[in-house]
Amino acid sequence: SWVKNKEPDLLGYHVYKDSIRITVDPVEDTSYLDLRGDTSCSYQVSAIDSSENESGLSDPVYVDLDPPWIEVKSPVDNQIIGPRCPVIGTITDNALDHFELKWSEEPADTWQTIASGSTSIYNDTIGIFRPDSSRSYRLRIVASDTFGLIDSLDLTVTADLTPPSPPQNFTAELLPDTSILLSWQRPPEADHYGYNAYIGFNPQNLAKINENVIFDTFYIYQDLEPGEIYYFAATSLDTLNNESGYSNYDSVIIPYPDIDLLFASFYVLPEVLIVGSEGRCLGRVRNEGTDTAYRVEVSFFIRGIEEIGRLMIDSVPGGCEEGFELTFITKEEYLGIDTVDAVVDPDNTIKEEEETNNFAEFEIRVIEEPIIITTEIDSFSYLPGDLVNLEVRLENLTNEEYAGTLSFAIVDTSGNLIDSILDGLFWVEDTTPESNLFGPWVWDTTIVYKGKKAHTDSYATGLVEHRFCDAKPIRLGPDWRIIQYVRIDTTTREIMLEFVDSDSVFDHRVFWGEDLIQRPGRVYLGDLPDTGWQRLEFDGSKIDLFDVCGISYINYDGRVYWDHSGFGIVQLPITIPAGSDTTLDFSWWASASPGRYDLETSFDDQSSVDTFEILPVGELLVLIRPDQAGYYPYQLARFYTQIKNQTPNLYHELWSKVLVITPIQETLRIDSVYQEVLIPGGVIDHKTEWSIGPADPGYYQLLNITTTEETTAVADTGFTIQPIGGSGISGWIDCEPSVVVYPESVQIDYLLKNQGNVPVESIEVKTTVVDPAGETVYVHIETCSLNVGEVYEDSILLTSEPLELRPYKTLLFATYTGTTKLVNYDGFEVVDGTYPEFIATGPEGLIAGLVRFYAELIDSQSGVDRVELRIDRIYDLSLESGDSLHGTWSRPINTLEIPDGEYDGVFSAFDHYGNKALDTVWIEIDNTPPRITISGVEPDSLYRYPVAAIIEIEEPNLLLREIFLNGIPYNSGDTISAEGDYLLTIYAEDSLGHSADTSVSFGVDFHPPRIKITGVENGGIYNHPVTPFITITDVHPDTERITLNGDDYKSGTPIYDEGIYTLYVWAKDKAGNEGDTGVLFIIDLTPPEPPLVTEPPDSSTVTENPISILGQAHGKSVELFGPFGTMVTDIERERFHFTDVWLKPSWNLFQLFAADTAG
Repeated sequence: SWVKNKEPDLLGYHVYKDSIRITVDPVEDTSYLDLRGDTSCSYQVSAIDSSENESGLSDPVYVDLDPPWIEVKSPVDNQIIGPRCPVIGTITDNALDHFELKWSEEPADTWQTIASGSTSIYNDTIGIFRPDSSRSYRLRIVASDTFGLIDSLDLTVTADLTPPSPPQNFTAELLPDTSILLSWQRPPEADHYGYNAYIGFNPQNLAKINENVIFDTFYIYQDLEPGEIYYFAATSLDTLNNESGYSNYDSVIIPYPDIDLLFASFYVLPEVLIVGSEGRCLGRVRNEGTDTAYRVEVSFFIRGIEEIGRLMIDSVPGGCEEGFELTFITKEEYLGIDTVDAVVDPDNTIKEEEETNNFAEFEIRVIEEPIIITTEIDSFSYLPGDLVNLEVRLENLTNEEYAGTLSFAIVDTSGNLIDSILDGLFWVEDTTPESNLFGPWVWDTTIVYKGKKAHTDSYATGLVEHRFCDAKPIRLGPDWRIIQYVRIDTTTREIMLEFVDSDSVFDHRVFWGEDLIQRPGRVYLGDLPDTGWQRLEFDGSKIDLFDVCGISYINYDGRVYWDHSGFGIVQLPITIPAGSDTTLDFSWWASASPGRYDLETSFDDQSSVDTFEILPVGELLVLIRPDQAGYYPYQLARFYTQIKNQTPNLYHELWSKVLVITPIQETLRIDSVYQEVLIPGGVIDHKTEWSIGPADPGYYQLLNITTTEETTAVADTGFTIQPIGGSGISGWIDCEPSVVVYPESVQIDYLLKNQGNVPVESIEVKTTVVDPAGETVYVHIETCSLNVGEVYEDSILLTSEPLELRPYKTLLFATYTGTTKLVNYDGFEVVDGTYPEFIATGPEGLIAGLVRFYAELIDSQSGVDRVELRIDRIYDLSLESGDSLHGTWSRPINTLEIPDGEYDGVFSAFDHYGNKALDTVWIEIDNTPPRITISGVEPDSLYRYPVAAIIEIEEPNLLLREIFLNGIPYNSGDTISAEGDYLLTIYAEDSLGHSADTSVSFGVDFHPPRIKITGVENGGIYNHPVTPFITITDVHPDTERITLNGDDYKSGTPIYDEGIYTLYVWAKDKAGNEGDTGVLFIIDLTPPEPPLVTEPPDSSTVTENPISILGQAHGKSVELFGPFGTMVTDIERERFHFTDVWLKPSWNLFQLFAADTAG
């Protein structure tokens, strides 16, 4: 049902069910019976008028005949559960009022609530059931809506709370990166699911360390504090999430790692960056410790505040280095000179004994444009025909080569282009380019147009020529002009320039005057120039000249001087090396009419403008200019006047006056000059100062009128005076000085003027001083009244003691007629005028190796900005920053890079306002170990005479020296006369611990080698082969020689042949001692002939007894064997003689043998 509408043309209503119309015709009544009722739906009604216009739908009315909807997805009925059972499902109803999740042991009789609520749940956790024992349970969900409709759902579950077995063989192992490897073995249960790991400072109080279930049989845990003992254990989980007890425990002591991280190098490429470009941070991190550092983070900051990136190095082993690289994009806020700071281990996760060396910095420069162009002309005013000389400096701020094009434009005050070509690239001026010269070159230093020399040739009639060629070619750009300055005399009839191109073609010729030289390819350019120095100028394209490598200077008759051969440039390609600058000179012939001009110089997108004027030619040149283009009332203006006598021979008496014409055409004479005599070429420079006072705003004309008896010259320029405060009350405020040295005072002068047309009463004058943040730090208020045109002035003396070191603005306010007006403002800056104070500096005295220089400073005002160290005007070093107000600035310096010697180390400390303090330390650098020199004996040498070793030790700071000879102390210079081998050792040490040692081995040997020959004797005669043996004995054997009859012989070699032999042996030891010996022997293997008995004859009978036996024989002796023994006699002159030879009766048999010397 619903309320009836009041429209007079109402036709009826339509009824909508769940947004679908269920009436065919409009219902005229205000109620409707739905015979097809649903358990849950919504109804809406719309109104229809007689024109069948239908209104919008009414607010819905909901019908709910359904109880809440309950659905459980987990657990399912009769499921086996573990110690934690989340009940997940849906409880929903449009009018849900309350639900409850309960449990009861089976059989269900006593219920306990698990969870309850009044908000629908969709596929989410309804509650968590935690059974207390292994048994069956009944779970029940009951939900009701606001209409009292109730529904419920029951589930039966069985709890299994039997835990699995713990993991087996649990171990905790310390890894090299100080992380812990936990490992174990799987328990035997079939329903095993996973593991938990635990940690604690004692086994009775452990905490779980894993967030998620561990499925592997190992786990790595990190970030433990060194010096602590940690206990670990693990538990098992089954598929029902039952957890076992702890495994066996294991403990680990976390050692203090030997890690010291620092930057071996750090730099940024490029050093000069353009906004928006990419920079690269590169370097190497070094670990000075012995343990490996793992997962080493390096972060980078600009200005020490904004982090621009971070990277990770996997590991840095002890004693090693690892490189890194990070890129970043340069932002506009980085403009200027700044530093990029690198920090290793920024979050201090790696434990180091030394944490103060984890920083490095590198200075960069961020620029908006890669090129800076600066230009300067040599004057402001020129006469027609003068050269406007321009210096162009191009600075490449990048680290890469930059190529661009230089161009020019000269425009007048209306913006019209006058010229775009400037003289440049003067190829021949005081010298020629590297080339080959031909003809009579004559350099003259007296007749010169520009520079120091001009060139000419021999003075001769007819054709005269000198030239250079084979120079490095210059390629002419489009529209380039060729410039030549020349000076002819009255007898000259023709001049010609002949150009040689890179193809060695000479047919590029131009000439002036008579056509007498008549070479091919010549182009006539007009009559001869006037005498005196003249400028010749023409387009190279007229003679088809596109490059040039030589010029011939030719004239017919007369004496011609040439100077300044060059080119007029339109566009000049220039390449500037990385990080360098180039300066170029150009000039422009002032050929335009008198007036003011702008010289615009462009290099790619960069440009610079110089303004100059061309003056009319007259007897007097008069110039005047203000020091500023605009002023305020009551300022001091300065005007500069220059008067030049341009005549060659006239002397001028002159009067000069400086006039200012106001905007209302009032003429003010503010200065005058009288010069009794101004000589030819003379110049007067004069400065005029004018206190402006209460001047009206507007343009003021500035004149200099100079009068002589012959002429009057006028210089005319102007300036503007700006309004101070507009209409009504105006004024100004001035702070003096503008830079206030703390704690001095600043004087604030201010002035108010009533520029209106009615008096102003009760003006509140407020002077306010504000800091850069806009905070007011001082206010001064006074009151005054001003009649029309009246001025009020006052001063304030403000001490800077309560002010901080920073710039301040001074604001002048005037409050009158209910309004407050900012009249004017000025400013001043409080700066630090006190010098930093050195508390301590060092080191002093004797130093070596890596030394940390330090300076402890106090600067209580602006703070120390930087500290520099200069060692004996050679080594400039910037010390690393410390606390700016009171801190120690230091830097390790490797003195090995500085030659040994005495130095003054000068510390310069600068505060943030540039105040500088000095302190000096005296140091002596000694990085050189003692130098030991030994003379008198040489290494591994032998001497045949007594020696003495001279030991010299060079060391200014000698602390200890030890000299030993074969282990016994030895004095330098003592004589060593005993034979033997010697080892001389020397050790020296200076006061800084530098040491040196050396040794030399030598020997003393007076005796020659001993030679012994066995097996043969001198003079020996042998009847058999012999074998000589030679033994040479010496402590220091060196060289030997053995010969047999002059041939080389080897000891122990048998000698079989008959003959006479000479065996010679020579030996020399290493000391140079020589010895020799020899033997002469004979080998005789042939026996002599048998002896011949001459008396008594053989078979003879004798009557005497004893008898004599005589005979002849060869050899040495004869041996006689007879009845009574043996007798021997010598052979003399081949005869022998035996006497007293006894006979026995009857026959006697004698045997005789001859024996030679060899036996």
